[in-house]
Amino acid sequence: MKFGIGFPTCREGTAYPVPYVRPEDFVEIAQRAEELGFYALWGNDHLTTRLAIRATQTTPPNFYEPLITYASLASVTQRIRFMLGVMVLPEREIILLAKQLATLDQLSKGRLMLGVGIGSYREEFEAVHPGLKGANRGRMMEEGIAALRTLFSERRASFSGKYVKFEDVELAPKPLQQPFPILLNAHADVGLVRVGASGDGWIVAGLPA
Repeated sequence: MKFGIGFPTCREGTAYPVPYVRPEDFVEIAQRAEELGFYALWGNDHLTTRLAIRATQTTPPNFYEPLITYASLASVTQRIRFMLGVMVLPEREIILLAKQLATLDQLSKGRLMLGVGIGSYREEFEAVHPGLKGANRGRMMEEGIAALRTLFSERRASFSGKYVKFEDVELAPKPLQQPFPILLNAHADVGLVRVGASGDGWIVAGLPA
């Protein structure tokens, strides 16, 4: 059995009070977790603050972008893995995300782990993509996963979906891990079907065994 440790990328105002996170502690937390034998750091992802948090906090919580946070830790650790648990895939531009993931996997010598989800709060998605109100985030995630796999496996990649489109993109470097594993977060039945159809693993929280 392997154990990870929650890393406070986007936890202020949700699991912890504001202020809570001190970025000057990130290196010490990561190195200490590695010394204690933890398998991975788990950092979550938000681009903006949900309305319920705004209503209860006098100051906004600090959310630290997980890919950049992990990039700052790759050169000061040796073994511990970096889990994106989870990245809100429908909010991300796929080609840029693919480039970031591949670069970080190379810099960390294959220690990156990608978990994706549709996002807990539709309000967050619609705040950053107001032109996509009403979009099917599940379909967006399915297209995003398929597009990432195409970019990571083909020299000249093209993709044509409802939400994701690109032509003749040569992405280099590819991730060090081949094939690059993608895990899916899901709770509802439709999400579990998606895990079985396109995931390399399942991320779940808050449910009994």
